[in-house]
Amino acid sequence: MPHPKGLVFNYHWERSDGAKTKDVVVRPAETEKLLIYKDTWALGAAGKSYDASVTLFVNSGNTHEQVSSQVVKVTCK
Repeated sequence: MPHPKGLVFNYHWERSDGAKTKDVVVRPAETEKLLIYKDTWALGAAGKSYDASVTLFVNSGNTHEQVSSQVVKVTCK
């Protein structure tokens, strides 16, 4: 199903280590159905283990959503 003409939303990510990305404003074309976001994340020193997760915050008008990932155990190389 196509989204409404003129749709605008913004999003940012917050990581479990406290880092937060800048807000990104998105104005998708009516034909766009997918947004792919890629990022690298340097977490800690070699041999250290962490419980890591991210939360996505999306806002459009009066609609505000947030979705958190599962927590995963990461051991740094």
